[in-house]
Amino acid sequence: EFANLIRNKFGSADNIAHLKNSLDDFRPETTSRAYGGSATIVAKPKYTSDDECSSGTSGSIDSNGNQSFGQSGANTLDNHGKLSIFLEELREIKEGQSQLSEDIQNLKVQFKRDYGFISQTLQEERFRYEHLEDQLNDLTDLHQHETANLKQELASIEEKVAYQAYERSRDVQEALESCQTRVAKLELHQQEQQALQSETVNAKVLLGKSINVVLAFMTVILVCVSTIAKFIAPMMKSRFHIICTFFAVTLLAILCKNWDHIICAIEKIIIPR
Repeated sequence: EFANLIRNKFGSADNIAHLKNSLDDFRPETTSRAYGGSATIVAKPKYTSDDECSSGTSGSIDSNGNQSFGQSGANTLDNHGKLSIFLEELREIKEGQSQLSEDIQNLKVQFKRDYGFISQTLQEERFRYEHLEDQLNDLTDLHQHETANLKQELASIEEKVAYQAYERSRDVQEALESCQTRVAKLELHQQEQQALQSETVNAKVLLGKSINVVLAFMTVILVCVSTIAKFIAPMMKSRFHIICTFFAVTLLAILCKNWDHIICAIEKIIIPR
């Protein structure tokens, strides 16, 4: 991988071989971190000094035999600068990898914390569900028990209501019979009272009529008496009138007494034989 990076960076096979030999002189330092059960090894090259790197690079170029001494020095400086850039890029990559590992570690911690929170929440929800299930079972049992009690109470109340209704109906029937008896007695008494009242009314009517007849008769008598008194009054003014009246009354009485004989005598006189 380093050779490919250098090839892309410098584009020379000789320089690649030189840099590869130079990199072989470095001792990588490995650090391992566990991320969720896996390990990642990060290589960290260390260099003792710039002279060592420069001498190694110079010796590598001389062994190739393709350049002169002056060109070798210039190429060494150029390669040294490029190597510094490459090392800087490697350092940045290492820092990015370290930052990435820290981010991964933070994510791991956050995931663990979220996992613990979710697990705790699920556990609480499970306990809550079990508690609610127990409450539901208790409420169901209580509801069934109360339903059974209500059915028993309803049956008992139904029996009581039926018995009370029967008793009430019997009492009402007795009361109706008593009322009918009283009504019959009252009707009979009323009929008797009406009969007595009718008799009383008839007696009163007869009495009234009798009184009216008596009053009428007395009125007639009084009229007659008053008329007679009017006729007799002039006859009672003097003795002579009284004597004449007495004789007239006596004569009238004799005529009334002998009226039949007088009629017979008149008939004999009027009707000859």
